[in-house]
Amino acid sequence: MASEPLPVDDRTVLLRLTALQVLEMRQGGVSEARRLSFRSLDVEQIGHVYEGLLDHGTRRIEKVGVGLVGKPGEEPEVDLDDLEAQAERGEENLVAWLVEETGKSHRQVAAALSSEPDGALVA
Repeated sequence: MASEPLPVDDRTVLLRLTALQVLEMRQGGVSEARRLSFRSLDVEQIGHVYEGLLDHGTRRIEKVGVGLVGKPGEEPEVDLDDLEAQAERGEENLVAWLVEETGKSHRQVAAALSSEPDGALVA
């Protein structure tokens, strides 16, 4: 069965390319963006970076989705409607659901929910 490529708009491509070139860091409550340079990488290192990019994929979603920060290497995505439904059932229910979805501890999820957004552009 042949697959059809997903249509991707220019803004999405721009944000993905920017993510490859700029490292967003947050230290001590301060966000900082650093431009990455691949000039100093040897061929093997560039191959490693490329292989890491192959781990990522795309899929079409019918509803608005939200990417969550999970355990290292995992970024679960959930429907916004599901997230809002869990929030309507109360904070404890929301925390328990997020623990299940992200694999993070109860304490980590509760701390993340009580912190202020850092304002970083995330696509």
